Amino acid sequence: MNAVLSRFPLLLALAGGLLVAGCATPPSLSPTAGEVRWQAHRARVEALAAWQARGRVGVQAGDEGWQAAFDWRQQGGRFDIRLSGPFGRGVLRLSGDGEVVVLERGGQPPRLATSAERLLEEETGWRLPVSGLGYWLRGVPRPGSREQHRLDARGRLAELEQDGWRIRFRRYRSVDGLELPDRLTLVQPDLRVKLVVQAWRPEDGA
Repeated sequence: MNAVLSRFPLLLALAGGLLVAGCATPPSLSPTAGEVRWQAHRARVEALAAWQARGRVGVQAGDEGWQAAFDWRQQGGRFDIRLSGPFGRGVLRLSGDGEVVVLERGGQPPRLATSAERLLEEETGWRLPVSGLGYWLRGVPRPGSREQHRLDARGRLAELEQDGWRIRFRRYRSVDGLELPDRLTLVQPDLRVKLVVQAWRPEDGA
């Protein structure tokens, strides 16, 4: 009996230890290798303050649509977008700095607004996500807006849902050590936008 009693404190200590271990917070799971690669890739792309992309864009809604060549130049918060050929009207230029946006077309006075999307819609009849495109075109989400994404095997965006759009990144190319998209599709229930980037010039928006 005395031997059993002498072991009782030890049994209590062991039981207490098991209870503490059972109540302890489980260790947090470490990020997957893909997420680690994605965060590193995203940081490098977002640090790209000046760039230029040239290619073609196609917009389709039902039986209606148009195609154009585009030249997008970005210098920090300032953008300069030129669309050549939509509706056979020559060159349309959209430029701005985040506060004022200017739309210019040959033979017409410039038009000013605070929204690039609204200006483009008034001119072409199509509302395109200009503010998001400056990020999606580089393969990263627009900051400050909720998003869901799926990564490919190399830790890059394969699909992104943001601002009511589903963006599919079809192909990437390596440019000066950066992986940048050159095929992407933007989809809404009644609208589809396809972009093909034919030339990337990182760190050169001049």
